[in-house]
Amino acid sequence: MNLMTIRLCNSTRKLRGFTMIELIVTMSVAAILVAIAAPAFVSSAQGARRRAEVSDLVVALTSARSEAVKQNTSTGVSVTANGTWGQGWTVCCTLAGAQVTSARALDSRSSMTAVQVTNTPVSITFIGSGTQLKATLGTLLFTFCDARGAAAASAVEVNPSGQIAGGAKPGFRVDQTTALTCGGG
Repeated sequence: MNLMTIRLCNSTRKLRGFTMIELIVTMSVAAILVAIAAPAFVSSAQGARRRAEVSDLVVALTSARSEAVKQNTSTGVSVTANGTWGQGWTVCCTLAGAQVTSARALDSRSSMTAVQVTNTPVSITFIGSGTQLKATLGTLLFTFCDARGAAAASAVEVNPSGQIAGGAKPGFRVDQTTALTCGGG
């Protein structure tokens, strides 16, 4: 045996790679981890989108109420549905010369319904006292739903005195005892 043969034998022993078995096991573990993590990620994204939509509605309603009190107007400041509430909403002033202050469209993967005691209103108007202009209609309930169904739905309520509250417990109204239902658009 010469010196060249000895060097070749030693250098091939130092070069190691993955065997086919090791590679298959590693890929299988990675696939299992992805399969476990993907549904949790989707649910997390849906929850974040839901919280953002609820927050945007609460901000719009609060802004309208605050502006009505600031202007001390009897004609009011309105939050109006963009066709239907499920298509989004616009905050605008009813005083002469006032302009739209904000608008929001809902994500196409979401739905929202608005229900009041007597009918589904196309707008809610706050007057200078901070109350609803048509307070006799009762509490207005906005329900936000997505593919996860009623168990993950969120609610925003506006009572006749103009107080705005969001449900802290998914699937329930602000009182945290009455379950929400999803359906309609």
